Amino acid sequence: MLKALCYLLVLSTGFCLSWPVSAAPANGFEVSEDDNRIKISSALLEAVVQKKNYVTGVYGGTFLDKTTGFRDAGYGLECVACC
Repeated sequence: MLKALCYLLVLSTGFCLSWPVSAAPANGFEVSEDDNRIKISSALLEAVVQKKNYVTGVYGGTFLDKTTGFRDAGYGLECVACC
């Protein structure tokens, strides 16, 4: 679970912009994008990252833990890098 969350955070920081438009790698994540958003999905997690306007992490209301049914409260999840 922790590995999946770390993968999600790395993707949401913008490194995925150079990845293919749609991919289903062996690690079980599916990544798709359009002009405005990047969608990351696995058997356990799902989230959307906005590509335009105010972008700091996972878009509000789109983070879903499929195991527990938990969804963020609507403010999203911010990605913060520390030194």
